Amino acid sequence: MKRSSNPTKRLGLPNLGPVSERWLLGIGVSSLDDLRALGAVEAYQRIRVREGRAATLNLLYALHATLEGKRWTEVTAAEKARLKRALH
Repeated sequence: MKRSSNPTKRLGLPNLGPVSERWLLGIGVSSLDDLRALGAVEAYQRIRVREGRAATLNLLYALHATLEGKRWTEVTAAEKARLKRALH
């Protein structure tokens, strides 16, 4: 059986939908290892430069959760505060 080609590459990272994945690809992140090497804060900052206000803090929390191996809804208030401080 012939496989159909899909022009949209999917990273398959947890917590991230197709738009977030497209943004990651746009900054050169094509795997979990790439994201791990860059870190959630740096990846978010690079995306924010490219995408502006479309990239909200929820993206930062989702990137962090992905690296921590948990759901984005499990990011604590303390973690969110630390991530926001790291942006400045």
